[in-house]
Amino acid sequence: MQRKTYLYLTLPAAIAAILVTFYTIDSFDRIFVSSPERQTVREEDVLQTVARIKDNVKIGSSKQEVAALFGDRYVLVDDQGDLENGCEEFWLYRFFTEEDYQPSVPDHVIDEEGIRSGKVGAAFFIGWKDERVYLYTIAYLQGPNHDLHFYSNVNGTIEDEIMNPDGTTTRSE
Repeated sequence: MQRKTYLYLTLPAAIAAILVTFYTIDSFDRIFVSSPERQTVREEDVLQTVARIKDNVKIGSSKQEVAALFGDRYVLVDDQGDLENGCEEFWLYRFFTEEDYQPSVPDHVIDEEGIRSGKVGAAFFIGWKDERVYLYTIAYLQGPNHDLHFYSNVNGTIEDEIMNPDGTTTRSE
């Protein structure tokens, strides 16, 4: 009986030692803890990225200018002929995405599920015409209700809407 008690006490201690050895505090927090403080920091990061896009990407910006701002880790989108808006090419940047995340929708469709679940922080979709930005959209969560915002700049016409879970939209104030 004493041997079983020893085993029951030793096994948890060994597991704890392994966790401490292989996981830093940050890794442990990222995997096991979802604190409101961490979520707030993440929302701030997302909103800073959204502001950076709005401040720096203009209709007519070149591919080189956009790549200089956000790098070359974009998805070259195949719209399969669904988007009839005059664009010749599409890029999609996903910011603050969980490692190995695979969306359940095609790249030219807003990944509402991924954004609402927090697996994607923000999605930045760009339409190119003559090597210049012709349109872009940004989808991201914001606010205490975690509203899904959809910001679009289509040939200079800017709209900012909240996409409701039922599919309806309302203008963002």
